[in-house]
Amino acid sequence: MTKIEAIFGGVLLLAVVAAASFAMFQSGIPSLGSADSRLVSRDGEANLGIFTGDYGDDMCTCYESGYQDGSEYGNVKADVLYSIDDSIHYKAGYSACRSAVGMQGGTAWTEGWASGEASLRTQRKCAFYLKRLNIR
Repeated sequence: MTKIEAIFGGVLLLAVVAAASFAMFQSGIPSLGSADSRLVSRDGEANLGIFTGDYGDDMCTCYESGYQDGSEYGNVKADVLYSIDDSIHYKAGYSACRSAVGMQGGTAWTEGWASGEASLRTQRKCAFYLKRLNIR
């Protein structure tokens, strides 16, 4: 292998690694939390112990949990086997966020739910939401 081929091969390898890293971390670092750390459990009960007391962190909890539950439960109305579960999850999360963070927490939950329901993958992480609100 000549020297020029090695240089082009190295540049190509760097481009592939950069593209893969960009695609993986485009929406923020993936969450590695446990499955039990959801704001609203599968049976519709809110877990208020998940809130830390930090305004920005709690807003993120509300937004990202709303996104997760909105994408999971929000689109079932069109299903023939529609269940009231989506309503239970929405109400439980909204109430928990409203009581922990205030009106802005309820709004964060609602906007996260709507983004999840619409499958807006680029708005999955709350960094975009907080930036739009000029919080962070």
